[in-house]
Amino acid sequence: MGSFASLFATMPVLKTVFPLHRYVALTTYVTTLAFGATLHAQTGSANTSREPTRDVLTLDATETVSIQPDTGVIVLAVERQGVDVAALTQEVNQILARALREAKAQPDVLAATGNYNTGPRYDGKGQRTGWTVRAELILKGKEFATLGALAGKLARELQIASNGFEISPELRTREEAKLTERAITQFRAKALAATKAFGYASFDIREVAVGQLGGGVPVRPKMMMEMRGAVMAADVSAMPVEPGARDIALTVSGSVQMKR
Repeated sequence: MGSFASLFATMPVLKTVFPLHRYVALTTYVTTLAFGATLHAQTGSANTSREPTRDVLTLDATETVSIQPDTGVIVLAVERQGVDVAALTQEVNQILARALREAKAQPDVLAATGNYNTGPRYDGKGQRTGWTVRAELILKGKEFATLGALAGKLARELQIASNGFEISPELRTREEAKLTERAITQFRAKALAATKAFGYASFDIREVAVGQLGGGVPVRPKMMMEMRGAVMAADVSAMPVEPGARDIALTVSGSVQMKR
């Protein structure tokens, strides 16, 4: 404002015709009008975007199927305790190597090593008294009879730590394709029924999302045992392996524009 006042002072004609205080007032008024117009435009735009969408129906459809997992999983473990950690490690490695070699000889079984842990042992006074070395062997297979026979054989030297079943990628893909088609059909049927119930004639799909295949905790396999901390007897027989069913589900959700 100081520089503008100096310039205005050097212009006597303007000073006489249009006093400085009136020019400042006019400038302030014009600026206020411009700011008000901008604010009105922004507010009007925001109000337009917040207008509620009419005649839109949001819904979802879920399809569920009960299937049997097609892959058995058995985890065996070998564990040794003592004071010489090197000797313990060597013994565990030898047992694990023999078991892995025997498992890989079965063409229908996938064998792999699992967790391998070496840790100290302590007495009640917190003094270290020795070491524990533990290694795991994981067996997977679709031929349940073969898998059970192998697990029973290996249990002469290893412990059966845990067991369960998995759904293979191939089975998951097949079931997912079926459920997707069924869920989409159900979604369209529900949308049409609701549209007519609300007094509309038809609908257009606005947006839709197809969910991922999901399911609950699988049922524990029948007649399979969990043998934590107990060595199987030398005359152990083949383990009966039979999966339990589990439910898997898929959901299609979205919104439709109802039309008169």
